[in-house]
Amino acid sequence: MNGGKTGSRPEVKYDAAMAEWKRATENYTRALHTDVSYIEAASQFEEKQRQQPEFLPVWDFLTENLRWWRDLKKPKGQFAVLAYRSRVVRVNSTDPDVFQIRENNLFITGIGLALIRQYVIRREKHYEKVIRELEAFENMEKLEGVPREPIPESVRLFVWQRDQGKCVKCGARERLEFDHIIPVTAGGSSTERNVQLLCESCNRSKGASV
Repeated sequence: MNGGKTGSRPEVKYDAAMAEWKRATENYTRALHTDVSYIEAASQFEEKQRQQPEFLPVWDFLTENLRWWRDLKKPKGQFAVLAYRSRVVRVNSTDPDVFQIRENNLFITGIGLALIRQYVIRREKHYEKVIRELEAFENMEKLEGVPREPIPESVRLFVWQRDQGKCVKCGARERLEFDHIIPVTAGGSSTERNVQLLCESCNRSKGASV
């Protein structure tokens, strides 16, 4: 009879409430991002966090507004969330050399700031290396006339990164080939020191002049 309709009423109310919440959130966000004072404050914060880690008041928000978070165990020691170089870093430490409390306010020490900066910059360098290696692998697959042997893949990867993915003679980035500086027939080896990147034109002109 009416069992199906009655059972669906909570879902209808929930969907309506969620839609209203979404509309209110979108309106608030639009108003916030067009407010001159907010734009100026956000710009200043963006510039500051590029130079040094800056506190984000996330902990107070979580403990005051999110019930599921309040039910969790508070981390041991001191907890803070900071922004640095457009990355958000969560720090939890019992080390007094990292956090200090003065007049009931939490401060992070110079050592703590240095550790955060080291962590973020090290991660950035790691990701940059991963991206460079990925680009090298992808671009090596596109090379025309690349001999798979006798040049090992590890050597080709090293040479591609060392020569920055371009011809060492003219700087071209297309139709690249791995070239033995001293030809194999003349006793040259397939090591990093004896392999370079040349474009097809420079490689052919080299061959004609040998």
